[in-house]
Amino acid sequence: MIAACRCIPVNRQAFFRTTNIRNLLALLASAILLVLGLLFSVVILSLIAVLGLTAWAYFWWKTRALRKAMREQATDSRVIDGEATLVAEYAQSATSVLPALLDGRIMLGDSDLSTDPLAAPYIKTEIVAVEFADTAGELISLEGPNCYDTGDALITGSTGTRWSVARDRFDAKYEALPGEDSRYQAKPIPVLARQMHEPFTAARSSGGDLLQGDAGDWLLQYGPGDFGVAKNKRFAQVYCKIEQA
Repeated sequence: MIAACRCIPVNRQAFFRTTNIRNLLALLASAILLVLGLLFSVVILSLIAVLGLTAWAYFWWKTRALRKAMREQATDSRVIDGEATLVAEYAQSATSVLPALLDGRIMLGDSDLSTDPLAAPYIKTEIVAVEFADTAGELISLEGPNCYDTGDALITGSTGTRWSVARDRFDAKYEALPGEDSRYQAKPIPVLARQMHEPFTAARSSGGDLLQGDAGDWLLQYGPGDFGVAKNKRFAQVYCKIEQA
């Protein structure tokens, strides 16, 4: 005997209604997650921006003294009237004053102005203000740092230009004015000088800093392999040509 099966009716409308609600809830959850992700990204980017601005502000604050010093040095005397020595690795012929190029500037070689017909003897006529360094450090100028050691002379020239000179070299080049502790007179020691017509570079004998001269500036030679540079305007103010008999 076969048992009879009874069919249970299915409410199709209720089934589809439940499915639609589930899909709607899933879509709503996805939208919420998307919004939360965007909000999280905005927070992270804002945090990165704040940290970047904070780092920039800190750097700007810490370098304020450097910027002030560079502004104060922004005068016509862009080249330090100090000591330099010609860099050996760029040495060329001893008769050459313009041997090599470095970043578009002439890098002076093993030159000797005593054999240069364009050079002439000059003496420095200048009274300077001097203080002696308590610790090692550096002077900041437009052409870069000017390093010095403890006891070196920190000089302010009559035109406002500042540079440093090693103490033993300073004593040989300057003499104190009577009754004035911080003012010195340059000794009338002849130096050879030649005006350069191309931008050039030389390294200071003290500290190894590079000095740069522009076209029209002067190359000075204090002795064999002992050089300096001076801006054209400053050179005209503090150097006097020795007329040959």
